[in-house]
Amino acid sequence: MKLLNASITVLILLALLACSAGCTSPAAPPASGTPAPVPPVSQTPAKTLATLNTSQMLLNVSDYPGTVTLVGEGERNESTVRDWMHNAGWNAGYVRIVQKNESGSHSIIWQNIAKIPLENASRVVDWQADGLVIYDARDPENANRTYAELPVPRIGDKSRAVRVVEENDPEPMYMIAFSRYDVYEELWTNGTATDYETLKQAAVLAADKIQ
Repeated sequence: MKLLNASITVLILLALLACSAGCTSPAAPPASGTPAPVPPVSQTPAKTLATLNTSQMLLNVSDYPGTVTLVGEGERNESTVRDWMHNAGWNAGYVRIVQKNESGSHSIIWQNIAKIPLENASRVVDWQADGLVIYDARDPENANRTYAELPVPRIGDKSRAVRVVEENDPEPMYMIAFSRYDVYEELWTNGTATDYETLKQAAVLAADKIQ
């Protein structure tokens, strides 16, 4: 994996590793003695498993707004996966890192994707977010870091977001974790609130690529 001068930021990222219900008039009840109509039953089964390989569902450089450069990418192997991910049933993964090359912003975006059994994919979202805001925040080794959960729209089946602020570092880290079907993803970036907005847009697009 070839890295640019943003390798320090990459290492840090790796380490931190509706209206319709109330806007219509109620329907009239059926006439006495007339059975209510039975709604048709859909014959299309709900999709629960992704059929593409992990690398095929990643964002491409062209998916990002502005000018973005590929920093590095590669398959994840078991030695780079956290123990609790193994326990959740991790069986395949891929990572891609890009850098924004815009005036005033050279933020890194790190995207990690993994196949997880369907029954655990959404749980891993909670484990990752809680691991940061609860457990990592209590670790004395992280005394110079502040962890806070951020509001994030629903992305995929479940999503959560966390901001990590390091003492004497003007640029926070932002993390969004989400699941869809049997796929789990994490996206990280460093920078400003604007960069976080870009990350949210990227996460929405990433979820749409899961097929």
